[in-house]
This record gives sequence, C-alpha cells and structure tokens, in this order.
Amino acid sequence: MKKMNYIALILSFLITFLYKTNGNNIGLVPPQPSQYSTSLLVNGQRSMYYVDTTIFRDKLVYDDQAFSTIIDFQSYRYYKLSPDGCSWGQIPGKIEPMLAFRTYEFKGNLTYNNISCYKWSGCHNYEIPPAPFYYYATVKGNLPMDLNLYTVGADIQFFNFTYGPPPSDVFDIPQNCTQIEFNPSIHPTLLYEIVRKNSTDPMC
Repeated sequence: MKKMNYIALILSFLITFLYKTNGNNIGLVPPQPSQYSTSLLVNGQRSMYYVDTTIFRDKLVYDDQAFSTIIDFQSYRYYKLSPDGCSWGQIPGKIEPMLAFRTYEFKGNLTYNNISCYKWSGCHNYEIPPAPFYYYATVKGNLPMDLNLYTVGADIQFFNFTYGPPPSDVFDIPQNCTQIEFNPSIHPTLLYEIVRKNSTDPMC
C-alpha cells in the first residue's frame, strides 16, 4: 500500500510539473491564424492585407497603387484587379498563406521595437522556393509583429492586426479576367530573386 501511495505521489508531482511547464510555454507555437486583417509595411511600401484560408485566398490593397491583388491557394493563381479590368497569371509552383509555417524553432523572448516579443526561426513556404525567416509576435495578445525573410531582403511588418474573418466580398473576383504572363513583382513576397531560383535550388 505504501509503495502504491509513493507511486501515486510521484505521478502527481510529474503531472503538476508538466502542466506548469506547458503553461509557461504558450509562446512556443507561432501564431498562424486562418482569418485576419492587418496593415503591412513591406520594405517601405504600405498596404492593407486580408486573409481567409478557409476559402484559400488572400488580398493586398496597395496604398499608393490603383490596383489590388488576390492569390488563390487552391489554383495557385494571382489576380490583379484595377479600374481597367481584371487579369490573372499562373504562379509557377505551390505556395501557402503568409503566416503558415511547416517548420519553426522557438528562439526565446526579447524586446523588439520596445515591445516584449517571442521570436521564431524556420523555413517559410510562402515563397517559391521556400526561404528562411525570423518571425516576431507580441507576448501580450500573441499578435504578429514582423516576418523577416532575411536571405532575400524582404521585411514584412504588421500593424493593427485583427483576428477574425474579413468582409466576405473582399475576395470577390470579377468574371472574364484575362490571362497574362506571371509577374513576380505583383505580390511583395513573390520576389524576383526567389522566383528566379527554381524548386531544385531551395534556400532552406
């Protein structure tokens, strides 16, 4: 009986330890929301960004441009919407939403832009081919702050990040869009230096 009580006591301590350990490590998993809206600053260019992975689409609305872009993650097409009409191109490869990470490593806590943040590193699948990243999110609220694709010179900063579905009509695509040749400059993370390399020459 004493032996059974001793084993039960050990198990109780183990469960308590594991619970406390996991409770203190909520930052180990980077925020990867399926639906959100946010302002972006990409290498100095401002835009509004909408994502709904439940319908496999994202949208960028540029502050200083007369057009916006939509990417469809099922068909791997990008659409350019402007007052002159709608065009689309076939992306030469498979990509995933911006805040989708198949691989990541928790790097700890730090102060970033005077805000207490978590930091991760890993390989980002949004580009063609994948590229290494550093990712920062606030400790308070677990809000994305910065996605740095340092090997290709793309730094994506997030502002006014809002969890939840964007308005449904944000992702509407007009009928009769004209097919055009793929243009890597159409989207801030589909950078020329990344697209120039094919999938046989991955960066990570």
